[in-house]
Amino acid sequence: RVHQWTLGPPGTLGSGQEVRAGPSLALHTQPVMDMLFLPNIPSRLMTCSLDSTVVLYDFEHERRQEMGRHTGGITHLTYSEPYQFLISAGYEPHAYCWISNLPGHKPYKLIDVLNPHRFSLVGVHAVARSPQVLTCDRKGVVKVWDIRMFQCIHTFAYGATGIEGEIPPQHDATGFQYMEGENQMVVSAWRQLYNHEYSDGGERNVADGSAGVRTVIYNPTFHSILTVAGPDLKIWDVTLGCVFAHFHGLMDSDITAVSLDESGRRFFAGSHLGTLGAYNFRNGHQLMMFRAHEAEVTHVAHWQSRDLVLSASLDGRVHVCSASPTDSPVFIKITADHSEILTGALSRNLSMYVTGHHTGIFAFDILVPKRIVHATSTADGEVSALTFLDQLPVLAAAYANGNVRLWCVRPYRAHSQTDMG
Repeated sequence: RVHQWTLGPPGTLGSGQEVRAGPSLALHTQPVMDMLFLPNIPSRLMTCSLDSTVVLYDFEHERRQEMGRHTGGITHLTYSEPYQFLISAGYEPHAYCWISNLPGHKPYKLIDVLNPHRFSLVGVHAVARSPQVLTCDRKGVVKVWDIRMFQCIHTFAYGATGIEGEIPPQHDATGFQYMEGENQMVVSAWRQLYNHEYSDGGERNVADGSAGVRTVIYNPTFHSILTVAGPDLKIWDVTLGCVFAHFHGLMDSDITAVSLDESGRRFFAGSHLGTLGAYNFRNGHQLMMFRAHEAEVTHVAHWQSRDLVLSASLDGRVHVCSASPTDSPVFIKITADHSEILTGALSRNLSMYVTGHHTGIFAFDILVPKRIVHATSTADGEVSALTFLDQLPVLAAAYANGNVRLWCVRPYRAHSQTDMG
């Protein structure tokens, strides 16, 4: 039961009239373990109990509503005011997130699939003015969650390397508190208190590998982001901000160039050793792979209408081949001044492929690939990036000295070819 008490007016403390007992509320069938008032609606009280239920009581309308149930007893409640989530925890290895103004709505579970809590929780806390929620289990494992994505972003354990103080393995954690504004947590175990500043450590599950992210590509077909770090490739769900596919060691060396096809269902990758491969975007299944270059692949592009893959390399060559896995990889080799190709760009509207070098830019007509349409050089140094503005007949080129130049691209009247000026 929950008992009500009425406080007297200010200044009556000590007169014997300051507190009066009110009616009690039969909200649960077993002991109530925690309760809180909703900050944005002070007339609503949330309670939890060992009977496995979370109950909302509205004092204004004198109405009881059951939010939902756990499979075990519930011992702790906390509330995220910015996101209006009620979080409950108890004799289970995961917490529940309830939409506070929707009683009966199915809750979201805070479960770290890769490294979950393995024991019941002894505490949960929503950090004020933040999307972070903290949970701690009885073995001292603490997780920091992002309530916007329902994903774990940090994990650490009292007793792990770098954590001040170690909980002896024969003892269980019995309590957990967070110190607002200090980024510190305190865990009690046996007769000791252990504290930790969680911002100093922890495993970041929403960061990519230690090799550094080399490429980031957005796929609008699946509303996802592809990232490359070393030889590994990850695909992230944009809505949840989490990894839903991680392809380890796709190629024989570090991936140095990646491109999607126009449908977003395949991606093409080039490696440090000159290998070129095609893969299924959803499951990473290899569709084809072959040795295309003698040096690092620096750019890959796909031409959907003709199903061609174009790749450029530090060996100074551009290769054009069929993207169909049923066709044998017959290459058309284009040599661009025998100098290293640092980057490239494809214009499907103009049938033009442009390469950037230490000394300038070369443009090729893909339909007549042996012929260089135009070559230009400037005093800006090596070309670092190229892109076509296909809405306009313009090529943008970025240089190592920080300059960006716009090159006009126009068709030849006599031969229906293209030129740059």
